[in-house]
Amino acid sequence: PPGLALSPAGFLYVTAYKHNSVLKFDEDGRFVGQIVPGDVPFDGPVGLAFDSKKNLYVVEEKGCRVRKFDAKGTLLATYGGQGQETGKFRGPRGIAVGPTDYQRRLQFVISGAVDPDRRIALKRKGRGAGW
Repeated sequence: PPGLALSPAGFLYVTAYKHNSVLKFDEDGRFVGQIVPGDVPFDGPVGLAFDSKKNLYVVEEKGCRVRKFDAKGTLLATYGGQGQETGKFRGPRGIAVGPTDYQRRLQFVISGAVDPDRRIALKRKGRGAGW
């Protein structure tokens, strides 16, 4: 699987790229559920990360977006979409979240970021936009 993340509650989340799903397992490796993204299904989930508030972020390579879910699995926000302009993505592959609320920034493998005010800025091949 392309993406794995351990939740603050000890559950393992796994992306199933070909099945367009995010699966949830307990500490004994038993399947206990999955994240349901709402009306629009996942499209190539590849990366996962949790922030300090226990929110889960899911990166979709084919969908060119990031979705944010609360600890109960409720969709809170969707960022991005396919494109070249600031705030859009082209095949994002991963994500990391800072360890504190002050440093809580989403860092995408394509070098994009979301600042603390939830504004998205991208950097590609050494060029980019600031906050």
